[in-house]
Amino acid sequence: MLIRPCNSIHTVFMRIPIDVVFVSRAGVVLDVTPARVPWRVGPIVWRAAWVLELPVGAIAASGTRLDDRLVVEAVDGAA
Repeated sequence: MLIRPCNSIHTVFMRIPIDVVFVSRAGVVLDVTPARVPWRVGPIVWRAAWVLELPVGAIAASGTRLDDRLVVEAVDGAA
């Protein structure tokens, strides 16, 4: 799930861990949190403009690292 604008998330009420990627306005990865456990708050990543919440293992599988650049493209029918 892409959350924009966003610089902090929580996993309160979640039942399973998630991978979290914080990204700047320019698309640069600022922070990665693999397997963020349920019932946690934060961190706040002040320079982040958006956050990707992904299934556990997505960060490792994609090889996403700090300072990578991500591009988000709209799909047909999406705004």
